[in-house]
Amino acid sequence: MLIHPHKAFDSDDPQELLGFALEVSRTHPCALATLVDVKGGAARSLGSHIVVAADGRYAGYVSGGCVEAAIAAEALLAIQDRKDKLVSFGKDSPFKDIVLPCGGSITVAIHVLKDVASLQSAVIRLSERHPAALSYDPNAESLTHSDLVQGTGWKDGIFITVYHPPIRTLVSGGSLEVARFTALMRAAEMEAVTVPDRF
Repeated sequence: MLIHPHKAFDSDDPQELLGFALEVSRTHPCALATLVDVKGGAARSLGSHIVVAADGRYAGYVSGGCVEAAIAAEALLAIQDRKDKLVSFGKDSPFKDIVLPCGGSITVAIHVLKDVASLQSAVIRLSERHPAALSYDPNAESLTHSDLVQGTGWKDGIFITVYHPPIRTLVSGGSLEVARFTALMRAAEMEAVTVPDRF
């Protein structure tokens, strides 16, 4: 039976996406696609993810939305073959019918999850408001917890993705400006915690 990718929900929040991968992996094989190289302009930064379940559900972004379904389709093939793969889109890509609006190119590493302990560790650290990092080794096809939280990118053939907890702002007061500022922070998907005036 041919499975078609379909979006599960809209998000590019790493904690939500890693949580989705943990949830999906309980019942279905799952892949984590990570943006590992950008040439030219790009809508997302290195380390951005798409999570793809074997039943076709996917969530996340590695571009402005123009290649996500194609990457999900490639991830479904990787899950079926039980083998990781690198795919490129944009300039000089084998996918001639998919052109990135920015004119550049991106490379995405698709990792078929075998062990989710590292994801669990990252989600726990983020929920406790600590930075977290995952190391992807394409040769070993493995994903592990990393202590290197300096920056996202390649280091000695390993791709390290660093995650930071979302910005949290404490807002004190009861004026209209405070209410508007709090609404603005929440609209920007930043956590705003209101505290009493006496704080």
